[in-house]
Amino acid sequence: MNIARGLLSAAALGALVGPAGCSSAWHRVDEEPPFRLDRRPLELVAHRAVERVTLHIRGREFEFVGYRTCDPAAGDVRVQLLLESGISAIDVAVHGAQNERIAGSAFEAIPRFAEIAMEDLRRIWGLRSIFTLSVPATGFHVSPRGAWSLMKEPPYPALPLGDGTFLALPYEYETGERRMYSILGADLVGESRVEYSDFDENGVPRAISFTDLRDEHTLDIEIEEVRLAPAKADAPAKP
Repeated sequence: MNIARGLLSAAALGALVGPAGCSSAWHRVDEEPPFRLDRRPLELVAHRAVERVTLHIRGREFEFVGYRTCDPAAGDVRVQLLLESGISAIDVAVHGAQNERIAGSAFEAIPRFAEIAMEDLRRIWGLRSIFTLSVPATGFHVSPRGAWSLMKEPPYPALPLGDGTFLALPYEYETGERRMYSILGADLVGESRVEYSDFDENGVPRAISFTDLRDEHTLDIEIEEVRLAPAKADAPAKP
């Protein structure tokens, strides 16, 4: 019965993972002097986590239990998502810009699903996230709604990521209990939004809301358990 439910869930999800959607372009706003960031807005320790992951895609909802490891210094993130029945739905990892698919999961044959999951990992925790932003960094200013919106809100600083895309930070990114940013493509078209909240004593966000604007899905992640882990550089050598 559990296997049958897993196959039905895979079939339902496979029918929803289709061609990417589209998003609107942001607008560059020239201001002097250029924006400069001297320290990374958020730091993240290497850790292991157990989390509840809810995927919303085209009016449907899928829930998973996730087991994730994260070493931000190395850019390594791996997650295995399980259905409530215990069946492994997907098991993937990113190592910097490299992808890894671990075989043996029920959803791995769904076209593009593993690729989307790995890119989500990279944007939330990995190489394209705020946790691995190279500093010091100099950027420019952008507005999500054109010049007319500047009367209502200031433009966002946009900082370059290593792959030619940009990370846009609202000016309040270091205030309050929430941290948020947007990822823009090289053409300044919005790709995704990420919001972190409920930070624990080690600086690990326990709640994450992620929106993919091109593949048209959202993730709500609630981290239930965190264990600190040594980064690879600090791990003891094997005998």
